[in-house]
Amino acid sequence: MVVHVGNKTWKCSRCGNMVTVDNPPQVCPMCKGLNSYYESEKKYG
Repeated sequence: MVVHVGNKTWKCSRCGNMVTVDNPPQVCPMCKGLNSYYESEKKYG
């Protein structure tokens, strides 16, 4: 599941779920992992 609501993309290192929000969610909606599992995805042009 990919959610686009902000300007920064975060990826859960536990299940790979990606969300685009300003701050990582408190809990991953897919695997229920804490936000410490989220890493900022860097986009290269």
